[in-house]
Amino acid sequence: MEEVYRVPFSKIIDEFHLETIFLPDLPEKLEVCSTRVNRPGLQMVGFYDHFEQDRIQIIGKVEHLFIAQLAPEERTRRLEDFFRSSPVGVIVTSSIEISPEMVEMAEKYKVPLLRT
Repeated sequence: MEEVYRVPFSKIIDEFHLETIFLPDLPEKLEVCSTRVNRPGLQMVGFYDHFEQDRIQIIGKVEHLFIAQLAPEERTRRLEDFFRSSPVGVIVTSSIEISPEMVEMAEKYKVPLLRT
């Protein structure tokens, strides 16, 4: 069974030395309530059954390459669907370049967006 806890984003940002791209509020006021994370590959192709919004979503090289190869309109649609699903936060790894569309959707849906 998953442990129930609350930790502010400020602690996660500090502990993992994350770069803040967008935060809808002060990091001390934003909380994570799950010890688990998710790689949203299935969500990027449109599968949201059993999607757990309370998990931090990790976008790595594979997810980034998939998104990058899409036509611009399709990329925007997939990112909008993903951010509209209200994940607690998104962390982009490996110093991957974050597209303007991703920042726009994070801001539009008020989803914290960070990068390693």
